[in-house]
Amino acid sequence: MFTRYFNVITLFACFYLVAPSYGQKPQKVAAEHFKNQNFQAAFPVYERLLQTDSLNTEYAVNAAKCLLNTNSDKTKVIPILKRLDKHGKATGESQFLLAKAYTFEYNFDMSSMILQKHQSIIPEDLKEEANRMLKNNSSAKILMQNPVNVSFENLGPKINSEYADYYPYVTANENALIFTSRRKKSGAVKEFDGYYNSDIYQVMNFDAEYPRVKNLGTSVNTNFDEQVVGLSRDGIEMMVYIDHVEEYGDIYLSHKSSSKYAPIQKLGVNVNSEELETSASFSNDRNTLFFASRREGGYGGLDLYMSRKLPDGTWGKSQNLGPDVNTDGDEDFPFLAQDDKLFFSSNGHPGMGGSDLNVTVWDPELNKWGKVLNLGFPINTPDNNRTISFNNDGSHAYVSMYRND
Repeated sequence: MFTRYFNVITLFACFYLVAPSYGQKPQKVAAEHFKNQNFQAAFPVYERLLQTDSLNTEYAVNAAKCLLNTNSDKTKVIPILKRLDKHGKATGESQFLLAKAYTFEYNFDMSSMILQKHQSIIPEDLKEEANRMLKNNSSAKILMQNPVNVSFENLGPKINSEYADYYPYVTANENALIFTSRRKKSGAVKEFDGYYNSDIYQVMNFDAEYPRVKNLGTSVNTNFDEQVVGLSRDGIEMMVYIDHVEEYGDIYLSHKSSSKYAPIQKLGVNVNSEELETSASFSNDRNTLFFASRREGGYGGLDLYMSRKLPDGTWGKSQNLGPDVNTDGDEDFPFLAQDDKLFFSSNGHPGMGGSDLNVTVWDPELNKWGKVLNLGFPINTPDNNRTISFNNDGSHAYVSMYRND
């Protein structure tokens, strides 16, 4: 299989220039950025502080968290935290983060050894994740012994930017590509986390020598955050997740008429609940909707549900896909491809670590699901692998990921 991918890039240096205010002590600058989850800005300040106080546990742990929460070379965490361990300054939390960092070096044995050795001091709120990491370390080694035959191609600077570009969805005929980006645009200002607000973009003339990236405009995008979280196979229906401060946590629909997507409309109460809904996908005939929700009655975090279209065009009562698909973790970003194969992201099924891409086959007549299979390495990595979108014959897939090439 041939996989095209978005090169998600984070540039630390460009964010260091925008400290909360000049004249503040570096410790306060770093703490303020870290509090606001502006990890891109916080890391270089912590890096500078560690140059003069390399055994400061707070600086080291926070610097590690910054790296682990951005699209960057996460193995840089290892020397920072090994230094604490060497000089007796390590904590249960730092050992947990060190173990996690080793997974990004694909050193799963070292990761497991650290977790097992320091199991008694790992904080209670991290023990569940530590146990999951141990299981993933074992499954990752097996997956790497049987790599998938796949090649990757970066879509290049005509489509990718220096900012975060993610959630790519392609139509079955590959004539259109829709994705989310937090790239800079006219009049935009950075949010508290150091990014510009997210907008939805479309690649025009996708297969041409000179493709053009176009913002979908004010019918879909605002000064707040919009993200594409699903696309019908013909590209007519687009699923959108918004974060508008006062309004968030639901799935919206935009219908394409001629060449323009209409203003988004909130899906009904059988899809959107009082809890969190994040993503959705249509069946090929657009009569069944698969979506992710954190509503009551599920198996854990986000679960996958389905809803069938009623004769009046509204969506019927939702149905949980059940324990063969859902786990006590998060299942998200369903994508129904040809042959009723449902692809989705999960951090509950065994994998490479983080969220992995999985597949199961749906029998629509019996409404049953086949065995969940991991898509394998190197499609999945120890990082979070969230979305995948296929062309009609399954020869090309589109993902967003951090890669050194």
